[in-house]
Amino acid sequence: MADLQDDLIPIKRPHFQLRDGQLFFLLSTRAFADLDDADQRLWAQLDGVRTVGAIRRETPDAGARLSRFHELGVCELAAGHFPKHRRQVLVLEPHMDDAVLSVGGLMWAMRNQCEFTLVSVAGRSNFTSYYDLDRDFFNVATVSALRCAESALVMRLLGGRHLALDEMEAPLRFNPGNWTLEWFQRHRKQISAFIGHPAVESEIEAWSSAIETLLATTAADEIWLPLGIGAHADHELMRWACLRALSRLDGKLSHAMIYFYEDVPYGVKYSAHSAQIVASISASGGALERCMEDVSASFGTKLRLLSVYGSQFKPNYIWPLVEEAARRASPDGDGRFERRFLLQSMPGSIDPIATYSGAGEVDRLATRLETWYARHRSAQRIRILTPVPVSYT
Repeated sequence: MADLQDDLIPIKRPHFQLRDGQLFFLLSTRAFADLDDADQRLWAQLDGVRTVGAIRRETPDAGARLSRFHELGVCELAAGHFPKHRRQVLVLEPHMDDAVLSVGGLMWAMRNQCEFTLVSVAGRSNFTSYYDLDRDFFNVATVSALRCAESALVMRLLGGRHLALDEMEAPLRFNPGNWTLEWFQRHRKQISAFIGHPAVESEIEAWSSAIETLLATTAADEIWLPLGIGAHADHELMRWACLRALSRLDGKLSHAMIYFYEDVPYGVKYSAHSAQIVASISASGGALERCMEDVSASFGTKLRLLSVYGSQFKPNYIWPLVEEAARRASPDGDGRFERRFLLQSMPGSIDPIATYSGAGEVDRLATRLETWYARHRSAQRIRILTPVPVSYT
């Protein structure tokens, strides 16, 4: 049962539409919940401004109905006020959900001490869980607005704010514009291959320029950046773009503590990648200090925050992965932890292969190719057959 304090503000989740006395989730044709007349009047009152107390004065039996809405997950309860003069923290993420996946427990625990500004670099998106359901939901403006609304709601709960930059996430860099379902079905494998490609120079430069412009004007006391775990093009791209932006701003961010956070849930599949990246940064002259953050007390709320990103995943899918990542980050394997790394000194030039999640496969292939090349170095033609589709538009 939700604790309905009078100063809380009920806010609708952006996924739900009321039609003929029923709430529907996005494109679903099956009703999510039935609302009677009193429920419908209450739903209309949830404008994101009125407090629980004000609604109760207008509707005496609103308490039980609001509790039901909250338990159903169709609305959230945001604090009306946060402490003044909180520490300013700037958090960057590639996509609109990555920061809460990775450090949402820490953000919740620190919300009364820190005022968070969350910046999503890929502000243009057409990705939703409908990718896996073959539903025609690819309109860039619609999906981007929905994802921004999810992030704005999460940051409202954290007492912060959300900003989205104008960069495109990987699927849209493959093919900008509004796709049709038929086009998506024909190019599904090519899209998947593109999402797994290493970032190229033009992509790194575009994102690093956008990040540099942002960081050059920040007065934040702390800056949190993703470490870039896993094989997703945007996470690797984000790491390189952040490092390049930081190198260009050398000395101009001395007022801020800079942290890299471990991307969740990618560390579950790529369990050695975090240590690999840290070692590569150290080998190039940089230094990162590992910070173990116990988020056991706020972990349940983190899972609730993640459920707000309803366009991206279902709780029964993402929660076990996030919990597994939190256990693995724990020193004894039984707690709930999040990992960050404090940047103590900037690295120099880093070998891209050394930080690549598939570096082991590259090394093994290179070893095999040495023998092959010794036999065929005089060949006039080389034919390459690959089981991975070549990306094309």
